Amino acid sequence: MDPLRIALKRVSLEWAIIDTGGSAPLAIPSDFLVRAIQQLRTAMLPIERLSLALVPVEQGCNGIQYWWCLEEPDTIRSFLRMAEFFDGQDHRTSILHHVCSTEYPKRVRLMQLSVDEVEFPLLAELHRDRFSDYLAYPLPLHGSHRVVITIATRSRDGFRASQLRGLYRLVNPLAQVLKATRHFGRGDWQSKDPLTGLISRHRFEEQLEIAFRRLEQTPLPLSLLLLDLDGFGDYNSVFGHFCADDALLAVSRLLTGRFASRTGVLARIGSDAFGLLLPGVHDSQLQMMAKELGQAVRDLRIAHPLASGPFLGCSIGLATTSTLAGPIKDEASGLMLRAEQALAEARAMKGHQTCEA
Repeated sequence: MDPLRIALKRVSLEWAIIDTGGSAPLAIPSDFLVRAIQQLRTAMLPIERLSLALVPVEQGCNGIQYWWCLEEPDTIRSFLRMAEFFDGQDHRTSILHHVCSTEYPKRVRLMQLSVDEVEFPLLAELHRDRFSDYLAYPLPLHGSHRVVITIATRSRDGFRASQLRGLYRLVNPLAQVLKATRHFGRGDWQSKDPLTGLISRHRFEEQLEIAFRRLEQTPLPLSLLLLDLDGFGDYNSVFGHFCADDALLAVSRLLTGRFASRTGVLARIGSDAFGLLLPGVHDSQLQMMAKELGQAVRDLRIAHPLASGPFLGCSIGLATTSTLAGPIKDEASGLMLRAEQALAEARAMKGHQTCEA
């Protein structure tokens, strides 16, 4: 039997279990992508690039992209796209927004075009990398995010019509599987960062309010440390998303290792920004901690030729309080604002700087 037909039969059976009330075997979108890759490889489709992008429908909503690395077929890479990235209609997502807005698949036979004829910059990059055929396929989901599956091949003849028909039959039922994961609500993105495993900014701000409630009972210092990687946008542009992911993971592991024994709260609060809430830490301790942390980030020796030094560094903003003078929500947002202003001052000083509000 044709391998594509076998794959279709297998995946149809699995999805039938879900449709009839069985428990979904997938917990998160990356689990789904692993399954999809397995089925597509079984079907012998000539795929050399595959990704799953979760594109926010509303402004102010974060998104995620999952990538399959051909050299590591069982490894899924993911990176968080902050709301500003999507709201800015960055050229790397324009093809995704195009298929989401039209709600139709878009196929580009790159082999038949010159570079000047390619509509989207991302596709121009694929053209230069000798990809011959590209397909972006949106799934008809409802809610805060749309899902786009993209595939590309370097096969001389591109995708055959029979292969694409089989692909459509594979991906059409995926919306039901993805809905079963319950991973598309706006709240899910706000609770945990899928790349580093740290809590997100939304959850961090909730923890900050909880810390202020405790301050009502026990008047101890409450310190906030915000860390932002210097020149990370340039690093991402030069080395690409995979290296950027690895750098973020290295920093998150450093922070987790250094503060695992403390009662603080650690979060990824932005694309390359981290927050650390430290109850009971006095101002002098916080200054020393920030100095040691800045050096530790540089000691990771993550090469960054466009930075002010040879290695990736960071800027740090600090703020401390020991009193509760107003409503908890206002006090929490005020402390965060002070730390953010201090971080902005440190960043303006161009590298490896710490400022305190």
